[in-house]
Amino acid sequence: MTRRSKADWRKLIEEQIASDLTGLEFCRLKGLTYKTFSARKCELNPAKQIKPSFVPVKVHKPVQPQLLLVQVNGIELKFPAELSAQRVGEIIKACAI
Repeated sequence: MTRRSKADWRKLIEEQIASDLTGLEFCRLKGLTYKTFSARKCELNPAKQIKPSFVPVKVHKPVQPQLLLVQVNGIELKFPAELSAQRVGEIIKACAI
């Protein structure tokens, strides 16, 4: 197994890019281990590394709470969305609409 310097790896990486071969094809041709080649390529090319980033997000509550609109006999009723269908039915019956 040959120990390569960073300069050697950079040269191999530049060769692979210029060759238009995939990393795997290049490694087979040169007798390199693809896993090692990929690790060195990532290590020596910080622009290709995926760096975690966070995007600030502000969560705004809705200005108007979610409403359930029900029309019964031409009358529009508004209920909180979290109200169960059973409770909505009870209210409509109680109002004798």
